[in-house]
Amino acid sequence: IIRALGFETWLEAGGVLGIVGVMIAMTQGSWAPDLISGLVILNSKLVQEGDVIEFHDGQDKITGVVFRTKVFYTEILHLVNNHRIMLQNSRLRSLTVNNLSRFASAKGLRESVSVNVSYYVTEQQIQAMYVDVMTSAEEDSSIAIEQQHEPEFRATAGGDYAVTWTCYYHTKDARHLLRTRQLLLALVLKT
Repeated sequence: IIRALGFETWLEAGGVLGIVGVMIAMTQGSWAPDLISGLVILNSKLVQEGDVIEFHDGQDKITGVVFRTKVFYTEILHLVNNHRIMLQNSRLRSLTVNNLSRFASAKGLRESVSVNVSYYVTEQQIQAMYVDVMTSAEEDSSIAIEQQHEPEFRATAGGDYAVTWTCYYHTKDARHLLRTRQLLLALVLKT
């Protein structure tokens, strides 16, 4: 092997291998964390290609699809802004990542739509409004809600001038989650 590499003696080969070893040792801080994190992500299947994930990167909440996971980085397709994000694997492992493609129950992902209304509006009026919204949503094939599971209506917050009423529903179409949220909110506002 030493002669095949062009070295005449063990001493020459040891010197070259020593220099390569020193270079690897000196630069390991920049590549080793991403390499190890990449191997952990790939082998543990924490996130896989095609998964819809949500995480906070600084102050922004990012919703995207995992496009590709390599040894050093993960490529994410940003669903809101329609661009690619290259995220170091060590950074991805340090974030709290919500994997929206993996449901905690067979019902699917539990989502909600909320609206603030005056204290003068009764609970019966709110429930009637949300029933109308869900009936309209079931008739619209572009709104991906699970029709076999009854939505739930709850007062979730109160303030000086309004009460927040929330309707909880289920969906299994994580890839079109943003569209479902937007269309459902538009129906609430219209109703």
